[in-house]
Amino acid sequence: MSELTLRDKVDEFSDEAKAFLMNDLMLMNLTNETIGKIKEVIRTAYEEGEYKIKIHVSKDMEVPDWEELVVSIGVMEESFDKILRLWDAIAEKAEAVTRGMKVKGREEVIELDRARAILSIDVDRYENV
Repeated sequence: MSELTLRDKVDEFSDEAKAFLMNDLMLMNLTNETIGKIKEVIRTAYEEGEYKIKIHVSKDMEVPDWEELVVSIGVMEESFDKILRLWDAIAEKAEAVTRGMKVKGREEVIELDRARAILSIDVDRYENV
């Protein structure tokens, strides 16, 4: 899996996120699989141009060693209830990806759990992403 493959699936991909992923193959694979499933969910409710997906790194100023990879999804939606339902559907698919990847050996499962703890997904209105 390469950063190039992942870049084709998103609208914006920060340089910092690219570097972050290039140093973590498990996180790269998890992110790629998760974004594929996210797009399946989004495409059932929104047309191209009605959503955008961005990947960036978030840091906590109070905890300098803490970083997470954030997949931000923006949808053209006024209803907050619909956004919450979409977020629930996306979270369910993301967990299914993780469960599906856990059919590997114990060491890989530990690495996968570590990668999943770093990956965050946000869903909001299009203009807020």
